[in-house]
Amino acid sequence: SWFNQTVGVQNFGDCYFEKDRCDTLDLIRRVNQNKLCGLTHWRLPTEAELQGLLIKNPRPGSALIAKEFFPFTQRGDYWTSAHETELEGTYQYLKYGAVAINFASGKRVSIPYRNAAFVRLVTEAPTK
Repeated sequence: SWFNQTVGVQNFGDCYFEKDRCDTLDLIRRVNQNKLCGLTHWRLPTEAELQGLLIKNPRPGSALIAKEFFPFTQRGDYWTSAHETELEGTYQYLKYGAVAINFASGKRVSIPYRNAAFVRLVTEAPTK
């Protein structure tokens, strides 16, 4: 689930590193605590950052991404940092959700905070 301390739905997702439920904030906290790749500033990407990874002509049935660089990317929704977007259609009664980029269609979607989506964290390259 999508959560950032004040907005979203806390502990409504499943993470391999937690015995109980978890959310995007838990994942970010854990990755930063473990200093993944020696870095501690991991975060959810912006819409533009995720859309910048999309490619136009993947192999049939593959996610819209360069598989040689991102071999485990799934054909589904990936959370971005954008939130408090109005929901439409089936989810309209929930009022607001977060933005995800769908790596099967390449489209921007607004989905409820409580929904499951994949996560690809980003960080800034260290400066020297």
